[in-house]
Amino acid sequence: MTGAVTGLVSLFAVRLVLGMGEGATLPAVTRALSKWTSLASRGAAVGITHAAGRLGAGASAPIVALLITWFSSRFWFVALGVVSAFWAAVCWWFFHEDPRQHPRITLAEPAELPAADPAGQIGSGPVPWRWLVPRVALLMIVYFCQGWTGWLFVTWMPSLLQKNCGLDLKKSSFLYAAMLFCAMIAEFLGGVVTDYLLRRTRNLQVARSRMIAASWILVVAGLVPAILVHDVVVGLTGFTVALFFLCFAIAPLWTATMDIAPNFAGSSSALMNAAGAVAGILSPVAFGWLLDRTGSWTTPFGFSVGLLLFAIVMTWWIRPGRPMETAPRLGRLAVAGE
Repeated sequence: MTGAVTGLVSLFAVRLVLGMGEGATLPAVTRALSKWTSLASRGAAVGITHAAGRLGAGASAPIVALLITWFSSRFWFVALGVVSAFWAAVCWWFFHEDPRQHPRITLAEPAELPAADPAGQIGSGPVPWRWLVPRVALLMIVYFCQGWTGWLFVTWMPSLLQKNCGLDLKKSSFLYAAMLFCAMIAEFLGGVVTDYLLRRTRNLQVARSRMIAASWILVVAGLVPAILVHDVVVGLTGFTVALFFLCFAIAPLWTATMDIAPNFAGSSSALMNAAGAVAGILSPVAFGWLLDRTGSWTTPFGFSVGLLLFAIVMTWWIRPGRPMETAPRLGRLAVAGE
């Protein structure tokens, strides 16, 4: 539909519909993974799905460029739409809400999965928002801080590199691809490491909350010299380290939504994702406002570092090892919603 727009109003309407569809993708995937994966392998599963998104973003750029060269700027919208519709049909045919109903599942696999739900009642019915929002509130806060800094890599970080080091990152396809590859590897490794920590420590607090905090400490360690030192090697190295560990924290963050609300993983992850989206709307505007008011690039980036330091402290109170269903007074409500 984007390829058929004729004006600003139709473009806005189509993009709104597209955003509504895309916005539900990651929460829906998280909900599926909460039923299709065991506690011991959730991190790797989340890491693979998020890394695949980075891979798709990097691989689509040259494909779209070729389609525009061979056909037109509108044709690639149609081509990708057809491919997406085909892939949606494949998923509809292959996916089962209950993995035990899948014809290719082995006899041994169901024993490692969450409890069976033959009637499809677990997590169905009214979502207990009154209890869910407070339990996910800390994740929403820290993900807002993560999203604030993450969006600066897309919007303002290239401008800072150009100012400090004379490097125009927007014109360097190699560096752009390298950063996407770095993010992809980090998200995959983050999932693997959070599962490893859970196996070694048997402690969700360590595998999720402490890992997130350690990752963000390393993000700050990369950002500070990149902001303050006007050197191309230091700037690129610092921002690469910061980007790597910012993405490294993605898997434990999204996996924590399943740990905290296993029967409402879609809703809990949607709340967290919405907080990150709000940060994505506000951070570029706030950055520009601070830059205009102060004339200093250090101030808005320093504010982002301060938000991450605040988020690091907040992770101390995130309790992924205490599922929402076992929280006081929740039992009756959960039963009522089933």
